[in-house]
Amino acid sequence: MLLAAVYDAVRGQLGLSPYLVPVIGDPGGFAVITEPDARPIMERLAANGSTWRNEFAPRVAFNLPRYKQGTIERVTAPILFCVAENDQQALPEFAVQVVEKANRAEILRYPVGHFQIYVGKTREKAIVNQVEFLKRHLISSS
Repeated sequence: MLLAAVYDAVRGQLGLSPYLVPVIGDPGGFAVITEPDARPIMERLAANGSTWRNEFAPRVAFNLPRYKQGTIERVTAPILFCVAENDQQALPEFAVQVVEKANRAEILRYPVGHFQIYVGKTREKAIVNQVEFLKRHLISSS
């Protein structure tokens, strides 16, 4: 993917159209995400008239946001962080290490991959957990 990002960045510098690559592909294929459950879940999520396209310009990899040390400690609002423990796209361990430094953080762990939290029973459980979190922090007791 690095070579594709360099090629795309050079095209951008030359004023050419982006070199697009697939976001999601089959395991072992050429795409950013090749997790086994990714394709069927994204196809399901993108159904019903979605304008999402399975492509992106890989030059964005050179400008991805990075966590700046000390940022989370300044957050005073309650934070709910839902961790997909088997995530292959984002490092759950790093995210948990960062969130544990927050003043008012709650971490919920789900034994699923990156996309599985958006469908089925895990999605329903995550929604219930999120609503409970919001009720605890937004509804004042009179």
